[in-house]
Amino acid sequence: MILVSVGRVVRLKNTGEIGTINGVIDSKTVSVYLHETDTAIPVDIDNLEDPNQSQEKKIAGDFLEEHIPSETNVPMQFPDGGEGINLFFLPRADETDRQMDVHLANTEGFECSFTLSFHKQGRIIYKKHGVIKALSSIFIELFEKDNLSLNAYFEYELRRVIGSGTSTSKFGQVKLKPKTFFNKGKNYLSFPRSGYSFTLEQTLADEHVQSKAKDKMDVIEKPNLKPSNRVGTPSPMELAEFSTEIDIHIEALRPDYEQMEAFEIFKVQLDAVERYIKKALRLGVDKVYIIHGKGTGRLKNAVHEILENNPHVKSYNADYHQKYGVGGATEVIF
Repeated sequence: MILVSVGRVVRLKNTGEIGTINGVIDSKTVSVYLHETDTAIPVDIDNLEDPNQSQEKKIAGDFLEEHIPSETNVPMQFPDGGEGINLFFLPRADETDRQMDVHLANTEGFECSFTLSFHKQGRIIYKKHGVIKALSSIFIELFEKDNLSLNAYFEYELRRVIGSGTSTSKFGQVKLKPKTFFNKGKNYLSFPRSGYSFTLEQTLADEHVQSKAKDKMDVIEKPNLKPSNRVGTPSPMELAEFSTEIDIHIEALRPDYEQMEAFEIFKVQLDAVERYIKKALRLGVDKVYIIHGKGTGRLKNAVHEILENNPHVKSYNADYHQKYGVGGATEVIF
């Protein structure tokens, strides 16, 4: 635990984000202003560390522990979405075909903090931790096929990244049995060859599904976690030119959308929502509409995830609106 003082620069252990302590909430919680996202969130003191502390590889006892930077995430295409977090073994194309690359693959529309440890012959070999972004993969380590005969398994801890930190940890284990391992065949569009996929904690996907149930409520109210971050007086011209609605259908955002992959389109749409909300808050707008359409509901659910995790959003309503009909747009109250 680090020494807590207002104005001190800190790093969040679970996400690696850099921020400054700007207030003390209670004996165990402080308010941290995050520089990159221009927001302040409540953070448990135990989740803070000195940003000058090395995050490089280190030996913890008799095993290797490593933080994997989120910059190493690779955007991916998935034939099917909503399958949660997967451990994917990709065989290497060489003469012996005895080695595989282990990847963590995230098919969901939210970020996930992870800790993954590999064990064989009764002892831990390495532990990796970091954050995997939405719709992306991250390389973990090289895996020898001979390990399948050495009582090998992975243990994991997964936490969904949310605005106020992370969700409750989900723990589990993947045992690697030679007789069943090669029955786990899977093909992801972004990988050059098919490999072997093991779905990890399904409850993360279930939590994502459960958020859809809240859409059936007339209005979703949220507690006010912090004072408004609206600073200064906006320009009258800028305020007059600001539209209180944004259409995030991809054809309204990018003229070159036909050349884009599905995962690129999804990211562009969500990035547009993030920028729009940030600007609305800066201008002091009290209410906006986000037009997302009905479709499968995947885009609407991802938009609602952003709204749920933004402490400045007081409520949002996806029911009937006179102008947009039923379910085609979400009203947002700041």
